[in-house]
Amino acid sequence: MGRPPLPLGTSGTILFATMPNGRVKARVKFRDWDGEVGLITDVVRRRAADLAGADAYVCGPPPMVEAALELLPSLGVEEKRVFYDKFTTTGDPEGP
Repeated sequence: MGRPPLPLGTSGTILFATMPNGRVKARVKFRDWDGEVGLITDVVRRRAADLAGADAYVCGPPPMVEAALELLPSLGVEEKRVFYDKFTTTGDPEGP
């Protein structure tokens, strides 16, 4: 049984870290998440043994997308049925 959801507008614990380059990184931990955690490719491998005939849409950071593009054919997804977007930054990598 899952924990009761947080009240609307509550996000859980927000953790902040100042990086060596001076940027601040924030991470939110949702206390009411009882789902799987870890690499999405590991979750898909465990839960979807045969995806023949399925369409796949993958979006996220380039390393995650590349890992999924390698995995999906082994589960039966045809290359022509895989669609993806790689999320990248358009900002200055050196910062302000």
